[in-house]
Amino acid sequence: MRKVWGFGDSILKGAVLSEGPAVKYALLPEGFLERGLLPGGFEVCNHARFGSTIVLGGKIFGRHLPSIEGGDIVVLEFGGNDCDFPWAAIGADPLYPKTPFTPLQDFSETYRHIIGTIRGRGAEPVMLSLPPLVPQRFFDFVTRDLPESGKANVLRWMCGSTDFIGNWHEQFNLEVMRLARELDVPLIDLTTPFLVRQDYFTLICRDGIHPNEGGHQLMAGALKAQWPF
Repeated sequence: MRKVWGFGDSILKGAVLSEGPAVKYALLPEGFLERGLLPGGFEVCNHARFGSTIVLGGKIFGRHLPSIEGGDIVVLEFGGNDCDFPWAAIGADPLYPKTPFTPLQDFSETYRHIIGTIRGRGAEPVMLSLPPLVPQRFFDFVTRDLPESGKANVLRWMCGSTDFIGNWHEQFNLEVMRLARELDVPLIDLTTPFLVRQDYFTLICRDGIHPNEGGHQLMAGALKAQWPF
């Protein structure tokens, strides 16, 4: 049985937001990685972590590196937290620098290093593109605890449009695609299956970023359809 390792953030881990008023996340019994691959006879070792950037994910990957063997497959899903910002700080200062948690160049360099290390072990990397944001929903969620002045500051920082953060998120997604092409790494497209649906927002939790149960079912189908092994 071929072993598949997963490293990434809460989307890969299978985290979904509850529908009630409280902000409470839970893990699905099986996220899209397990749903897509376990029926094919793969052994899945999912070490994705909630809130993980590629820097933290790289450290988690490093701890498991001695166990990764030649012929193993390593699935990577990063970018959603890397492109994020400290919204409370922006709410207090609309002139806050537009520097995300991981600058794009650092994101790219770290991704390259991880891929090179995987190949150095004789394993095979697979990259995942990102599901799309629902920008207004995301804005409403990350500013929910800010006063009206803070929300206004965040919107001003976004140049008056919540589309700003969707475009910023897509910048990192495009970098993932570019790296996959440049480094000749198989890429599973998790973006298009959402965007071809006019109602894709129904597959995203109320935080605007985490796919819900239906979203994971969609991603599992995309994974199975595009799986290169």
